[in-house]
Parts: sequence; structure tokens; C-alpha cells
Amino acid sequence: MKHFTEKEWKSYVDGSIHLEQQVIMEDHLYGCDVCLADYLRVNDQFNHFKVPETPIGQMEELLKEMNVTPKKKQQKRKNKQHPMIHYVIAASLTVYLMSSGLFHQVTGVWKDAESNVTNKAPESMTENLMDRTLILLDRLQSTK
Repeated sequence: MKHFTEKEWKSYVDGSIHLEQQVIMEDHLYGCDVCLADYLRVNDQFNHFKVPETPIGQMEELLKEMNVTPKKKQQKRKNKQHPMIHYVIAASLTVYLMSSGLFHQVTGVWKDAESNVTNKAPESMTENLMDRTLILLDRLQSTK
């Protein structure tokens, strides 16, 4: 059984070897305790390097090295898109229209239309027939 060197395990840990070689080395680890111990030792050494805890930490360190400050977040909404502005505009228009009497005029038109419809009670067919008969009799008498 061929054992891998410490240099080969370092290449495996840092990912600089081909996929086929990685598969061969992984299969070898299942059956060889000596190589497993070497791999664990190299892996521990490799993980002792300073690595930022989060990707945000990495980005902040890079920005500090480059002397670049991140831009502040842009406003989520422009002033024209803020809903409070729409509410203020709607309330102002309502107050203006109420003070101008437009709503009163509109309700007055509706009241007039409604009263015209309700005041005209539908005539019954009998009353209509009686009225026409009386008109006809009056014309006959006036012609004699």
C-alpha cells in the first residue's frame, strides 16, 4: 500500500489537486490509519491560519486594505413615493371640496332627482281609463 506524503496532503487540503486524485486520496483514507493521521495533522495546521469568521468580515478587511469606505444605503423610497404624502394630498383635496360646497351641490342634485321619482306615483290603469273617458265625453258634449 502506497502512503501519501505530507506535501500531497497539503495539496489535498488546499484544493490544488485534480478531482481524480482527490477521489483516490479519499478512498485511501478509509483503509490507511497512517495517512489518516497525516491528513488530520495537515488539516489542523491548515485551519490555524487566520480566516475571518464571516464573509462580511472578509469584505470589511479588504475594504480597509484598499482604503475604501462602503457607501451608505440609499433611501428605500423617494419622497414622492412615500404613502404619507398621498394621504396628506387626499385629505387636503377632501377639505377643499367640502369647503367649496361641491359635495353639497352633488347631494342636492341627487335629492332633487330622487324627489322627482318618488313624487310621481304611478297611476293605475283604471284611473287612466276613466280620465280618457271623461275627456272623450266632454268633447262630445261640446260638439253638440
